[in-house]
Amino acid sequence: ALKSDILAGRFGRPRRFRCLYLWPRDEAYYRRNDWAGKKRAADRAWILDSPAQNAMAHDLHNMFYLLGKARDASAVPAEVESELYRANTIENYDTAAARMRTEEGVGLLFLVTHASAGTKGPVLSLEFERGVVRCLSRASGLWAEFADGTRREYGLPDETPMKKLWDAIDGARSGARPVCGLEAAASQTLCVDAMQDACPEILDFPREILRTCEDGGSRWISVEGLDAALEACYEADALPSELGFAWAAPAGALKLGPDYEFPSLKRKADGRP
Repeated sequence: ALKSDILAGRFGRPRRFRCLYLWPRDEAYYRRNDWAGKKRAADRAWILDSPAQNAMAHDLHNMFYLLGKARDASAVPAEVESELYRANTIENYDTAAARMRTEEGVGLLFLVTHASAGTKGPVLSLEFERGVVRCLSRASGLWAEFADGTRREYGLPDETPMKKLWDAIDGARSGARPVCGLEAAASQTLCVDAMQDACPEILDFPREILRTCEDGGSRWISVEGLDAALEACYEADALPSELGFAWAAPAGALKLGPDYEFPSLKRKADGRP
């Protein structure tokens, strides 16, 4: 319903999209299989497991999907800046701050972590010429506030969680083109690849700011002050390094052309794995 209104021109031109999601994951999360938090599988196949590729992949995908110019299309990232951090003892990152720009020039900010002290989000602000679409949590639903003072509710995306499965089954039976097929889903994959390429070295948070949290039998690692830091980045539309946090490092940047392939030619030339 939201995308239909966007395509119909009700919102006007998109200006800026932002997403913040703080969702701690405990020790059991990273022990539940042999690929959690890994860059590669045992056979060297790429996994790139991370918040952006797993738990919050939907939130990253949705921003590109809503900007797509057709019902079954997504916008495509043309430039990606990323800062990737790690609190847990894993191979890949558990915290990401990324700024993307689509081929049409729309800016997206994506701030996610599994090393937060608390849970918050997904918090969304999707700004258009004539209104803003907002979300505060999985329970708040999506709604739009228009410049003329009107409001429209779009409901809870999770209200019918099995619908996607039955839609897929129906599509396989009938041959109907899916709402979100491989072409639309590819933008999220392309963005995750570019985030990893732009920042190939994961930065460990300083040990002195790591904290152990416990709740209901779960234990997880959090980073002191990280929740507030990412919230400040969301409000300022900035990356952590741009706000000067002591643990942050300048973002890596990558421009994506039509021939981009992960890992990039630059990394291959450098001999990086």
